[in-house]
Amino acid sequence: PFFHGGSRLMATESQIQRAFLSGVRDIVDASRYGPLRDAIARGDYEGALRAVDIDDAAFDTMRALILETYAQGGVDQMTGIRWPVNVRWNSATPQAEAYARDVVGQHITLISEDSRAAVRWTMGDGIALGRSNSRIALDIVGRVGASGAREGGIVGLNARQAEWVANARRYLETGDYAAWDRLGLADKRFRFSADNPPTPAQIDRAVQLYSNRQLRSRGLTIARTERGLALNMGAMEGARQGADKAGIPVGALRKKWVHAGVHKHERYTHVALGQSPSRPFLDPFTTNGYSCQMPHDPSLPASEVINCQCRVKVSVPRNWRSLGG
Repeated sequence: PFFHGGSRLMATESQIQRAFLSGVRDIVDASRYGPLRDAIARGDYEGALRAVDIDDAAFDTMRALILETYAQGGVDQMTGIRWPVNVRWNSATPQAEAYARDVVGQHITLISEDSRAAVRWTMGDGIALGRSNSRIALDIVGRVGASGAREGGIVGLNARQAEWVANARRYLETGDYAAWDRLGLADKRFRFSADNPPTPAQIDRAVQLYSNRQLRSRGLTIARTERGLALNMGAMEGARQGADKAGIPVGALRKKWVHAGVHKHERYTHVALGQSPSRPFLDPFTTNGYSCQMPHDPSLPASEVINCQCRVKVSVPRNWRSLGG
C-alpha cells in the first residue's frame, strides 16, 4: 500500500507568472512619483530606490505557489512508488525548510535585486543623456495608460532588459526605424519610416508595449524555471522521505533524468541525459562538465536551468535489499 498524499496545489507556469506580474503591479502602484523625480534631480540613487520600494514581500503570493508546487512534487514522487508501508509528505523536515528559506527566499531576493539594478541603470543612463528628471522617473515607473494605471516602466525587469527598452526608445527618437522593426513588435500601428515618423505620444506608447512584452517574458522565464526547480527538489525530497519511512537505504533508490521533449530551448546534453539509463540515487549527473544531482540543481549555472523543463524520476528496484545504503 502507499499513501495518496492528499490534494495540494499544482501551480501552473501561468499562475506563477501572473503572481510575479501582480507583485510588480503592487510595487508600481505603491511607488511615489514625486519623491522619485526629486531623488533623480539630486542624483540620489538610494533615494530613488526608496521611492520605488522594491520589496521581496510583494512576491509573497508567488512564493506560496512555488512552495506548494515543491510539496506537490514530493507528494507526486511518493505516490509514484509502491512503498512497503504508508508514507506521507512532511514539509517540516530540515531539507524542506531549508528549501523554503534558502532557495526560494534567495531567488526572490535576487529577482528584487535585479529590478533594483534596472532602476539604477535607467536612472544613470537618463542622467548621462540629459533626459529631464520627470522623463527618467516615467521611464522607471511607467506612464499612465487608458486604464488609469502606470504601464511600460522597467520595474520588474533586469538591467539588461532595461537597456533593451532604452535602446528601443532611442531607435524611434533618432529615426533608426530598421533597428526598431527588428525588435519584432507585432503591432502594425507602430511601423514607422522617414515619411511617417512617430509623434512623442506614439513613441511613448510603442516603447510601453515593448517594455510590457519584456516584462511578460521575464515573468514566464521566472515561472518556468522556479516551477521546474520546485518540482525536481520536491521529487528528490519526497523520495528521501519515503525511503526513510519505509526503511529503504536511500542509496538503493534509482533516479532517471527525464528530458522534456523537443522544443526550441532544448540542450543537447539534456537530450543525451534523457536517453541514458537510470543510476543510483546518490550518483551525480554531468551536463556540460557540471556535476548535479537532478535537473535544476541549485549548483548549476543559469545556462543549464533557464527555461529547462526536464524532470527527475526516482524508483525503487526490486532487488533493493541487495544494494548499498
